[in-house]
Amino acid sequence: MGHSSQEDFEQWSPIPVSSNSGEVILTEGSRIIGATRSRNAINIWTDKAMYTQQFIGPPFTFGLRQLGQNCGLIGQHAAIDINGNSFWMSQSSFYVFDGSVKKLPCTVEQAVFSNISITASENSY
Repeated sequence: MGHSSQEDFEQWSPIPVSSNSGEVILTEGSRIIGATRSRNAINIWTDKAMYTQQFIGPPFTFGLRQLGQNCGLIGQHAAIDINGNSFWMSQSSFYVFDGSVKKLPCTVEQAVFSNISITASENSY
């Protein structure tokens, strides 16, 4: 995952050295599925995990933390942030992030996940 320089949004390369563009390798997941803006951060989901990205200033510009594992996003539009709490649907459960990642108790979970088509998961809202 990368970001452009603060001074030039077209500058994505960390060369020259004066550029503050950069990139971070996400350790869990094979691709980024989606993101939402939250309290002073952007929450990012891969297919396997949840991360948060915050502006921290020079020299690294952005800080990235993994918040949860085995809680990836099922589809690009399957997450929402309401008043700083993020809610989302993974491949097997529903979750909330309110300071920590928690599985949401749900009476229809078994019915939803036993009948869902994983091949059509990108259509999940």
